[in-house]
Amino acid sequence: MDPPRSGSVKRWLPILALLVAASLCAQTGGVRLGMSPAEAEAALGRPTSTLMRGERSIWLYPDSGRLEFAEGRVVAINQLPVLNLVAEPPPESVPEPESIPTPVATGPATTVDPEMQALIDEQEAFDPNEATRVMQKFQEPYMQTRDSLRGERPSAARIWGSIALEALFHLLVTMLALKAAFKWTEVPAEWRQMVLPALADVLTKTAVVTMAELIWHTDQVFYVDYALSYFALLVTLRKTTHATSLQRAVSVAMIAKVANMVLWALVSVLLLQQVFG
Repeated sequence: MDPPRSGSVKRWLPILALLVAASLCAQTGGVRLGMSPAEAEAALGRPTSTLMRGERSIWLYPDSGRLEFAEGRVVAINQLPVLNLVAEPPPESVPEPESIPTPVATGPATTVDPEMQALIDEQEAFDPNEATRVMQKFQEPYMQTRDSLRGERPSAARIWGSIALEALFHLLVTMLALKAAFKWTEVPAEWRQMVLPALADVLTKTAVVTMAELIWHTDQVFYVDYALSYFALLVTLRKTTHATSLQRAVSVAMIAKVANMVLWALVSVLLLQQVFG
C-alpha cells in the first residue's frame, strides 16, 4: 500500500485544527445568569470547593473563579467564561416583611406597691445635711463627757502618792527576786545587802517612766527603763554585795530580772482572781 501523499495531508490540516478548537470550546463552555446548578456543573465541571453565605451557595473554581446561586439559579459570575450577555431574569425574590418597631412605654409598666412607693419617696426626700445634724445632736453628750475626762488631770498629791506606792511595791518584789538570784548563784548575801541594789533598780525605772509622763505625756518608753535599771542594778551589786566580779554580778542581775518577771506574773494572776473571782 502506497503512503499518503503530502498534498492530501496538507488539505486535511485546516479541518483537523477546526475540529480541535471546537472540541476545546465544548470542553470549557460558559455559564450565564439564571442557570441551574446542574447546567453550571455541566458547563464548567465540579467546583474545587463550595461554601454557604447566608442563603447563597458559592462555588469556587481555579484562578479566582466564583459562581453564586440563590434559590437554585446563578445570580453572580466572577472570573469565569460567560456564555452570552442576554440572560433570563432571575426569579423574583420574596420581599422580607418590614420589621415593626416595638412601642416604647411612656408610663410605668407595672403597678408599684404603695409601701415601696412610700419608701422610694422617703429616699428621694432624704437630706444628708439633716442626717448629719441629727447624728451630731446624739453624739454631743458623749463628746462633752470625753472632753471633760481628757481635760481632767489628777492632783499632784494623788500622782506622787501613786508613784510612791508603786515604787514601794516594786522594791519588795525586787528584793525577793534578788534573794532568789543570790540563792541560785550560791553567792552569800544578807537581806540588808539587797536594799541598795533593789532601790537603785526601782528608782531608775520609776524615774524614767515619770520623766516620760511629765515631759512627753506618754507611758511608752520602749524598754528604756528596763535597760537603765539593769545597768544601775549591775553597778550597785558590784559595789555593795559579795558579787564583786563582773561575771557574778551579771549572773545575779540576769537571774534577778527573770525572777522579777515571774513574781510580777504571779502577783497579777492573784490580783485578777481577787477582782474577778
